[in-house]
Amino acid sequence: MIYVNFKAQSGTPDTAEWHKWRQRGIGGSDAIIIAAAEGLVEPPSWVRHINALFFEKRGYDCFKVQTNEAMRRGTELEPIIRERFERRTGIPLMPSFGECEFNRRIRSSFDGVSFDDRITEIKGSEKCYQRALLQEIPEYYTPQLAHQFLVYHGHPDTWRPDLVGYFCAGHPELEDIATVTYNSGQLQFLARKLLAAEERFIDSLRKNVAPAGGPRFMEFIEKIEPLIREKLAAEELVLGSKQTLVQAMSEGQRVDGFQLKQVTPKPKTDWRAIIEEVGATEDEIDRYRSKPVLAFNCSRAKPLDVPLKDAIGMYHGQVKRLAEAEIQLKPVQEEAKVLMSSLGLDQLVGPYFSVVTRRGTPAYKRWWTERGIDKSIIARHTTDEESESSTLEALPA
Repeated sequence: MIYVNFKAQSGTPDTAEWHKWRQRGIGGSDAIIIAAAEGLVEPPSWVRHINALFFEKRGYDCFKVQTNEAMRRGTELEPIIRERFERRTGIPLMPSFGECEFNRRIRSSFDGVSFDDRITEIKGSEKCYQRALLQEIPEYYTPQLAHQFLVYHGHPDTWRPDLVGYFCAGHPELEDIATVTYNSGQLQFLARKLLAAEERFIDSLRKNVAPAGGPRFMEFIEKIEPLIREKLAAEELVLGSKQTLVQAMSEGQRVDGFQLKQVTPKPKTDWRAIIEEVGATEDEIDRYRSKPVLAFNCSRAKPLDVPLKDAIGMYHGQVKRLAEAEIQLKPVQEEAKVLMSSLGLDQLVGPYFSVVTRRGTPAYKRWWTERGIDKSIIARHTTDEESESSTLEALPA
């Protein structure tokens, strides 16, 4: 393996340099997507379409991975779980980064590697923890492990039979870990097929031809990309203007009739109750939780102090820009559904495509269908109550 140094204390350093390096190659999490597209594993619902990976690698913002709560939690738990593994096994681990010697675009970020070349993959998921307690590794993670062996140990035909690795999962709430030991023989057959699939994917990047949909899909992405970029830029500006407005109010700028509220959408579905009833996990339902939002209301016009007046004007201007961007994007999103249906694509996951399927099935409905959950359970834990709001600062009207 060719080592790359990021001076990190984690296998996911989250620096601009690391993201740039990762975007230019095929990593372990990418291997899961490629393996699923090739039919080598049965993917869970969160695995993205291979076209989404292709356009992310080509630098298209509309397919950039959006960090979610489960990903953040996993990154936070990684050093804690690694320390517990080291205490329990006596094996010191070092986060490492490297590229495959015979194809440097095949690369990996390792959560931990021992001094005697044993790779450890760390997961901070309750579901993985429960499986590891049974000495099982979820099938959809095996391409990631095979990919790591490819990067670290080279071509599968050269692997020694005594090579071992560890799959270590920590419970997000319990101070406990479970570890599964695996060997090179368990991964060798998959690794050969995965290597061929990754090389085909790299070739598609080189030729700039999407793995699914071909030239027609490429033309469509060229059309929608500038609209996505505009919406992303508008969203960033709205967020920035909100923060400026909050700061202006906190500095003592007061005005009659202005109110700043944080609104928490009341969840119509009690996912915690469903978790307990059907035996699901927190990770599975995290994406469906409503997130708090800041809401601003100006009920009466009155001369304002300059900082606050400017902040309000900037906020409303950016909201208008975002609304215009959404209007421009909506018909193209509808066009995406028609295009994917005509190309026979089952789904395409991206932040502004949501989850589009041939039948237009929402993600949460696909989730409970795949789990075989009776709809009556969902209905029993769903209400139509109004959202709750808390006033952060209310000024006399």
